[in-house]
Amino acid sequence: MGADNLVELNHWRHPDRILKEVRILAGSRPGIEPRLPAGLAPDRIELVVTSHVEVSSTDLRRRIAEITNDDQPDLPMPAPVWEYIRREKLYQ
Repeated sequence: MGADNLVELNHWRHPDRILKEVRILAGSRPGIEPRLPAGLAPDRIELVVTSHVEVSSTDLRRRIAEITNDDQPDLPMPAPVWEYIRREKLYQ
C-alpha cells in the first residue's frame, strides 16, 4: 500500500485483525512523509522505499476493464500480475 493509505489504516474496519493476518508493506510516495499509525502493532508494518510510477490505480483498473481479449496489454505491470488478473477475472 502507499504511505498515503497507511496513515489511514487505523480508520479501516478491524485494522488489528488485518495486522494479525498479514504484514503491511507501505511504499513511499512523493510528498508523503511515511509514518506509522498510532495504536497499531509497529512490528507488523514495514516502510519501504519504492520507485515512483506515473500511473494511478484508478486508471489501471479502468484500462484493464476496457480490455477485450486475453493478450497482455501495454500496461506497467509484469506478465505474472496480468496473468493473475486475467485468470481471477479481476476489474471486469
